[in-house]
Amino acid sequence: MNYDQIMKLDIVNYDDLDTVVTDILTTAQTQLEEAIEKYNECNDEGGEVDTVDLNGKFDELNDYLEDYHNE
Repeated sequence: MNYDQIMKLDIVNYDDLDTVVTDILTTAQTQLEEAIEKYNECNDEGGEVDTVDLNGKFDELNDYLEDYHNE
C-alpha cells in the first residue's frame, strides 16, 4: 500500500494508514539526510548542518499515529 493507493480507497484501516505514513516518513528522512550530507560535503560557504538529533525528530513523527489514535 502506498500513498496513491490509499487515497483512492473508500475505506481505510489503521494498518494501511500506518504503512503509508511509515513509508512517507522513511522516504523523507532518507532524502533529508542525503541532501544534508551533500550540502555538508559540497558547499563553498564553509557551513555544515549538524544531524545529531535528526533521527529523534523522525521518531516523534513515527510515534504520532499511535500516540493520537482514538479507538
